[in-house]
Amino acid sequence: MSNTLKLPIESLKLHVNLSDFELPTTPPRKTSILGQPRAQAAFEFGIAMTNPGYNIFVMGDPGLGRLTMVTDHLNAIAQTLPAPPTYAYVDNFSNSREPLAIELPAEYGQTFSKDIEKLIDNLLATFPAAFESPAYQQKKMPSSGNLVKRITMLLTRLMNKPNQSTSLCSKKVKRSPLRRSKTKQP
Repeated sequence: MSNTLKLPIESLKLHVNLSDFELPTTPPRKTSILGQPRAQAAFEFGIAMTNPGYNIFVMGDPGLGRLTMVTDHLNAIAQTLPAPPTYAYVDNFSNSREPLAIELPAEYGQTFSKDIEKLIDNLLATFPAAFESPAYQQKKMPSSGNLVKRITMLLTRLMNKPNQSTSLCSKKVKRSPLRRSKTKQP
């Protein structure tokens, strides 16, 4: 292909100046439902009830603008109100079916979550190291050593009195005679 038929890249882009055209302005979106002033007033009254225990039920045929009305009204109200608090639910160790709710200021929910994740990561890294440390092993040895000594002493007592019953933890233990296996001798 010859170079005379090639187009430069700049000529492939279309440049349009929108100020050369007269475009109609779009009217602002209506915040109320056409022909439904009573529904709008009832909805606004219901939203104004700030006491707990009140619910709003919106119904109607599809396409009437129920969701648009609710969303627009709630967005307008949300702009004027302070942000609600954040709630973090944590485990209730005394009753696992009823978690505890911690109320936090609105901007601290994410911070609290990240801090808890860091705490868990630190604990997972720290606990194995703590249990494997020489200081912990030295503290653990005397208690396990005492247990081994006591078991050895009790077993020795049992072995020294083969035909008598021995009192061990308020229960009688009696040594049974060894059973010899029946094997054929060549």
